[in-house]
Order: sequence, then C-alpha cells, then structure tokens
Amino acid sequence: MYTGDFTTKCEFQDGSYTVYTQAHAEEGEKIVAYNPMEMLALSVSACMLSMIGVAAKTHGFSVKDMYANPSIELQENPLRLAKLNVEIHIPAGDITEKHKRFITAAANACPVGLSIHEGVEKNVTYIYE
Repeated sequence: MYTGDFTTKCEFQDGSYTVYTQAHAEEGEKIVAYNPMEMLALSVSACMLSMIGVAAKTHGFSVKDMYANPSIELQENPLRLAKLNVEIHIPAGDITEKHKRFITAAANACPVGLSIHEGVEKNVTYIYE
C-alpha cells in the first residue's frame, strides 16, 4: 500500500509480517525506512548468511556471530542497480581452508543472489577475523 510521502507498507501474502519502504531520501529529509534497493542488498546478504549457516551446520563448524555489510551502486538512464558488494565477516575460530570452500560455495548458491540480473556486478568479500 502506498502511504504517501514516498513510503509504502507491504504485507506478505498472509499478512504475517509487514515491511515498510521509503524512496531515496534527499539530504536533510527524515529517513523512516530502507529504500527498495537497500532492501534488495539486505535480502541478498541475509540469504548468503543463511546459506552459509546451513553449510556450517551440515559440515560441523561454527559461524556464530558472522555478519554482512552490503553496499550498492546505482546507474542512471535507466536508474537501476549496477553493483552489489557484500562483505561477509566470519569469526576465524577453527575455520579451515576446507570450511572456507564450503562457505564460498554456500554464498554463491544463494537463490536471491542468483535471481539478480546478470548485468549487475556482484562482489563478495570474505573477511575472517
């Protein structure tokens, strides 16, 4: 539902949860929600983290406290996503080279990321801390 002032209220099919969005805010304007492009970047990041979590559980290692920092770059005419960058921070702990291969494969298998147009440059960086 468009609620005015460039904001929307979106409910999933059964109304089980609600998400609010806001068009890009200009300098000094009040920000009340993420814009849809930010939501896309967050969705890809969340998907990658979830996929990595599944791989970690399956292969018996921990990625607890892992987090992602997504960022986007836009192109104009037409306005669209040009570049999606995701930094994935993973506690090094007992992570082996074999685990790192599982982590990379899992992130690359994220169905949300795979749904993004092939013309969008996607960069994923893994930081083991």
